[in-house]
Amino acid sequence: MTILTPYNDPNIILRFSQGDEQAFRTIFNAQLQPLCYFAYKILGQKEEAEDVVNTTFAVLWERRAQFNNGEV
Repeated sequence: MTILTPYNDPNIILRFSQGDEQAFRTIFNAQLQPLCYFAYKILGQKEEAEDVVNTTFAVLWERRAQFNNGEV
């Protein structure tokens, strides 16, 4: 069984934009830690960084239909 990641699935953005929850989870799981680290470096507080990243992913899911073949 092949494990899909954003790096080996060329259609993941398309699938995500069509409401595929597994595609969203794949992107989320791959990007959560790097984005939290990046936000922490800017904000200096772990909880605030996690909140910002989680809010960003929530907005991303809400606006998924606005993606057109990987472009917003």
